[in-house]
Amino acid sequence: MGIFHRRWYVIYTRPQLENKISDYLSQKGIEFFFPAIKDVRQWNDRKKIINKP
Repeated sequence: MGIFHRRWYVIYTRPQLENKISDYLSQKGIEFFFPAIKDVRQWNDRKKIINKP
């Protein structure tokens, strides 16, 4: 058969660890799907871009 089949797995994480898990998977060369929204948060002294799942 010339058809390549990919297997999908679901990973449940603790809250607030989604970004660390996605960084770890990318370092290992594992393809993953992590839908995130970039949000700009502003404090009195700075602005920061945060990825929210």
